[in-house]
Amino acid sequence: MQGGRDKDEEFSLKPHYYTKYVVDGFRSLKGFEIKLEEGLNVLVGPNGAGKTNFIDLLDFLSVFLTRGLAAATSNSGGIARVFSQESLKSRIPRVQIHVSGLADLENFVGADAGLTLFRYDYDLDIRYSRTHSALYVASEKIKLKSLFWKHYAVHVNNTVGTLEIRRRTPSEEIEPEVEIGSRLKSRGVKNPFRYRSRLRSLSRPTSMDGGEIELPVTGPDQSILGARTMLPALDAIRESLSRGRTFNLTPSLAREPSDITTAPVIMPDGSGLSATLYHLDQARRGRITVRAAARRFSSEDLDTIIEWTRLVLPELSDITTAADPHTGKYISTILVSFGDSTLRVPLQGLSDGTLKWLSFVCLIISAGAARSIEEPENFLHPKMQKMMISLIRDSMISDHPGHFILSTHSESIINQCSPKEIILFQFKGGETKAGRLSKPEKVEEQINETGFGLGYYYASNALS
Repeated sequence: MQGGRDKDEEFSLKPHYYTKYVVDGFRSLKGFEIKLEEGLNVLVGPNGAGKTNFIDLLDFLSVFLTRGLAAATSNSGGIARVFSQESLKSRIPRVQIHVSGLADLENFVGADAGLTLFRYDYDLDIRYSRTHSALYVASEKIKLKSLFWKHYAVHVNNTVGTLEIRRRTPSEEIEPEVEIGSRLKSRGVKNPFRYRSRLRSLSRPTSMDGGEIELPVTGPDQSILGARTMLPALDAIRESLSRGRTFNLTPSLAREPSDITTAPVIMPDGSGLSATLYHLDQARRGRITVRAAARRFSSEDLDTIIEWTRLVLPELSDITTAADPHTGKYISTILVSFGDSTLRVPLQGLSDGTLKWLSFVCLIISAGAARSIEEPENFLHPKMQKMMISLIRDSMISDHPGHFILSTHSESIINQCSPKEIILFQFKGGETKAGRLSKPEKVEEQINETGFGLGYYYASNALS
């Protein structure tokens, strides 16, 4: 399966940041297409339309690239929860995924390298062999486009070369067929493979000096992008494709004290809040721990989190966290000021709504990057739902563009969005369909004329 090619601008002062997905065979996603634009992408539609299936596909792809096909399938609930019912009935069940995206080499070769951006097409064909009772990667194909500057995108769609791996069976005894485009071995200035990392992280990547491209041996259920290579371009593509886990923050899990061994990161279910707050507090005090340094916390992050949390808890004056050696837990305390007195409230004493808001703010401020959040309106007051969109917009940094995905039924959240940010999901003929509003500018005019919000039109089934 090959995805359609977009007619991107040949000449532009700013690159077009987008990621396009074409999927066939994953749950209800059959002949499914969706294009995520830079910034906020809000998925709306009735229950059962397939929004969760698409979000789970992103999780599946991220886990596959880093941990392999078996882990990704298990994480998604097993074979029956990965392949569509029609595919499972066929002789060879398969899932085909095409992604067209933008990769950035800056994190791997340095900002002074000049040309660091390049577009790519990624095609994945996953199959289930009934004979071997095993999943395997039948083919994985990567088409690399020309390198270009971040602020001057010229001829961004010129193909440099293609890397492809094909397997006929999941047997490890049969060597896969590998094809590498000859131009990928060149010293061309616009070749993404021109950079080689000789020692990975111990030295700066250097320009390639010609010769063969050495690829690691991967198993039948593994991605070439998940293996250790000396090619920063493959690392950049993996970073672009791996959008991280989807978050559905649960207050009850955010309320539980974290073990001292817990990493400083908000987990998809909301746990890890007190561990994250501890390392943020240490960073504010100038005590950068190894874990905090790995998360790149700044000394201002916690103060920023407190400022945003004051929007729902105006009396909040500070948040402190200590490592309790008796319990082996991180204990967070909320300081609330009333006149001349200060009340110390344990994290567990906060309401569900306040806890979820605090978790959400910590997630956005401390982690950044592209995120997927499913039905964030649960437990939140409409006022907090509105502020959520403001926080997301405030966190988007133009120098590090990406996309943010929200799946929601909330009229309050949709009211804060632009018609161009809405992606409508529908379930028709046993398949999930998705698309943006046909005339967003007309919807914007209607909103301005009537005073009704976008959420009103959505709730009235007036959007198409």
